[in-house]
Amino acid sequence: FMGDEASAIARSNFKNTSTNFKRLLGRKFNEPEVQAELERMPGVKFVELPEGTVGIQVMYNDEQKVLSMEQCMAMMLTKLASITEEATKAKPADIVVSVPGWYTDAQRVAMLNSCHIAQLFCMRLLHEGTAVALEYGMFKNAKGVFDAEKPTHVAFVDFGQSGFSVTIASFVTGKLYIKAACYDRALGGRDFDDVIGKKIAEAFAEKHKDDPWGNTKARMKLLVASEKCKKTLSPPGVSEAHVNCECLMNDIDFNYKMTLDDFKAGAEPLLARMMPVM
Repeated sequence: FMGDEASAIARSNFKNTSTNFKRLLGRKFNEPEVQAELERMPGVKFVELPEGTVGIQVMYNDEQKVLSMEQCMAMMLTKLASITEEATKAKPADIVVSVPGWYTDAQRVAMLNSCHIAQLFCMRLLHEGTAVALEYGMFKNAKGVFDAEKPTHVAFVDFGQSGFSVTIASFVTGKLYIKAACYDRALGGRDFDDVIGKKIAEAFAEKHKDDPWGNTKARMKLLVASEKCKKTLSPPGVSEAHVNCECLMNDIDFNYKMTLDDFKAGAEPLLARMMPVM
């Protein structure tokens, strides 16, 4: 299973579920940042491959296998190709793949290897910020928005699940120039989910003397509830959200009220990390 189908059964199949492999692609197993990433996926068995990179140990067809991150990414690319083929009624031939701007040469080579495994011909890799600016520029240029000589500068702010980037692009009629790009590769929406999840876990531990954050399945339930809570608190005018976790741990249901002020206070260090990038 891949994508939405895999996400639906991830909690019951967490030992066999790989996520965030884009962040592990082409990285060495013993890198501190990699180890911090692996700690976010407790219950999953990761191993160091002979070349020092990251592998995941899974059961497949009742047989234990170790998959490299290149193989995992190739499966995702194959899934994306099948979605594209279904939508366009045409098999993808040549492709361009967007990657984070902070990818190293080793990570880029690993992505190209994944394309090769997936039997997709990658013409080139493109920075994600450049890809977004290109799409924006094509759309605006067709409408005649840009001047032939005086440049228009646009900031593209990409706050994703696990990374944050800002790209400054300059546009004139028919042309695009990337002027600057900056990143915090370890700051994303999941960190804000963690703020809420840990507050709920602390409240549960205080009341029931057991920590759900240290339990893999309970933590997954917490993070699903936390993301929902974050979205509830996002619109202007909403000051609180009620969190309901059924059978959070030890068959105990748990309800929690999260206020916007508490969320903001917990998220302040994360918000402060955005400013230097901007």
